[in-house]
Amino acid sequence: MSTSGLPLSNDSSNEERHVGSFHVGYYQLHPDVSLNYQMNRFSTGEADMIGEMRAVVPRIHDYTDYTREFLALSQLYGEKFVKGFLLSCLSYRR
Repeated sequence: MSTSGLPLSNDSSNEERHVGSFHVGYYQLHPDVSLNYQMNRFSTGEADMIGEMRAVVPRIHDYTDYTREFLALSQLYGEKFVKGFLLSCLSYRR
């Protein structure tokens, strides 16, 4: 399968790129490259999820903060589970 033309490693913060329904690229969410990687790893690429992650970034300085904030996001979506937000809830819990 050819991947020519697919932006597999560039920052797609300013534009959404998809192959079918799958998000391609990454977002610059956190200044720490390790935390940024983890946040992108669990992202669905949905605009709402990216916005929620960006909202908690100022409170994340290490992995303890990261764990606390993402568990809080998963709990928020756990409460919304009955409204169809299962994917977001599970993504934040991973």
